[in-house]
Amino acid sequence: MCYLLSKLPAAKRLTSRKSQPDGALMKHTEQFLREFNEAWAREDAAAILAAVTDDIRFRMANEAGVGSKEDFAKVLNDMQGSGNTFELAIDRVIVGDGQAAVNGEMRMTDTSGQKKIYAFCDIYTLRGDKISEMMAYVMEKAAS
Repeated sequence: MCYLLSKLPAAKRLTSRKSQPDGALMKHTEQFLREFNEAWAREDAAAILAAVTDDIRFRMANEAGVGSKEDFAKVLNDMQGSGNTFELAIDRVIVGDGQAAVNGEMRMTDTSGQKKIYAFCDIYTLRGDKISEMMAYVMEKAAS
C-alpha cells in the first residue's frame, strides 16, 4: 500500500509497551482523524481549518507546501466548490507518539459524471488536539 507507512517511526514504537499510548487517547485520535478526512470529502474548509494549528505545514508529495493556516486556507479555497462529489473509504488509521497515518481511497464523480478513484496516504504530526503537519500522497488508480 503506502511504502511510507512502514517508515513511520511511531508505528515501530507502538510495539513497545513502555511507549504505547493510552487506548482511550488512541481511539479519540483515530476518530478525530476519521472526521478530519470526512471533512475533506465534504469539502468542509471550516471543519478542516478548525482541526489544524496556526503554523500548519501542509504539502502534497508532488507539490510545494505551505507553512501557515492562512496559506492552507487558500489551498482549501481553491479546492472548494468544484461541484464534484466524493466518497471516502478509510482502510487504516495508525496512531502513536504524536504522529499518525491514514490511508484509503477517495472515489470522485465530476460534474460530467466521470468517475475516478484515488488511493491516498496522509501522514500527520499532532500537537495537542490539532494537526501541525500533514504530508499527503495521492495517486489515481487505474480503471478496473
